[in-house]
Amino acid sequence: MRFGRHRTMILLHSLLAVCPTASPGAPSYCAFEVNVRNPSGTPSANAPVEMVSRGRHLAVAMTNKQGLVRFCDAPLQDVDFAVGVRDCGVVLVKGVKLTWPKTREIFITYDKGHCSGELIFPTSCQVLLRVHDQGGHALVGASFDSGQSGLGTTDILGRIFRSIKSGENLDGVVRMEGHEPTRISARCVRGDERDVEQDVVLRKLGRGNP
Repeated sequence: MRFGRHRTMILLHSLLAVCPTASPGAPSYCAFEVNVRNPSGTPSANAPVEMVSRGRHLAVAMTNKQGLVRFCDAPLQDVDFAVGVRDCGVVLVKGVKLTWPKTREIFITYDKGHCSGELIFPTSCQVLLRVHDQGGHALVGASFDSGQSGLGTTDILGRIFRSIKSGENLDGVVRMEGHEPTRISARCVRGDERDVEQDVVLRKLGRGNP
């Protein structure tokens, strides 16, 4: 499992949110306790749980052997919890508010199946370029030059796949003989890593064009 700088910052925040140090003589208070179970009812260990508020990632932690994880530091406004791994299905519980001075217990059933992989909030974005002509027909063998990641050519369905890290851009030119080159640009926004799919239309060169 790979952790980039963005993921490291989230995990450091998580350690503070999940495992706070109480001052001497003061009772410790945890806002939420998330209990994750398999469909059979057994504890789901090592399941990633993320706490999110208004689109901002607050903390992420893995469940223990008992399928439990505690989030002690939480805002007064309602929060969302997400359990799961990327491409394997995610369970969302939305609009939960803390109930001070009692810890709010949340029970979630999650089926891991045979999945394994990244946490649900990745540190990269997948880019899919679909290259076709003005008639919508896929162009096979069109080249894409981004400079940094080298050349690539479209497959039988006119596709080119690329991956870019969080916070980075993908810029390049799509070319094919007999067609006008087209420049494309895609961005992987830090904190809002979404996969990008773009349609790229290559126009045929006219008789008067070089």
